[in-house]
Amino acid sequence: VTSCPIAVPAFLGISGKMSISMTRARADAESRLNDEKKIIEKRRTIIVLCARFFQDLGYLNAVTAIQNDTNVSLDKIDAADNIDLTTILTEYEDFYEMRFGRKPKLTRK
Repeated sequence: VTSCPIAVPAFLGISGKMSISMTRARADAESRLNDEKKIIEKRRTIIVLCARFFQDLGYLNAVTAIQNDTNVSLDKIDAADNIDLTTILTEYEDFYEMRFGRKPKLTRK
């Protein structure tokens, strides 16, 4: 009986197992990828909340521009029924005042 040689990728050792450093590098890469996906999702959520806010105020040209610039359409994804930008801002101001004893300064001249 003769054995047929099997090609083992270079990053695998003779035994065919990944080295510890390769496993760690792979885990780090997956972690970075997940972090990037979270950042992209957060930005998309902010865009949706802003577009919904402007639409509720009647700034339809602004909404159209946002949708054209970002390829995020309120027809495909919209803010949840129980949340809007005003609610988020109010809750943040309340939290900040409770924690620091004063209202946050959100704008400047």
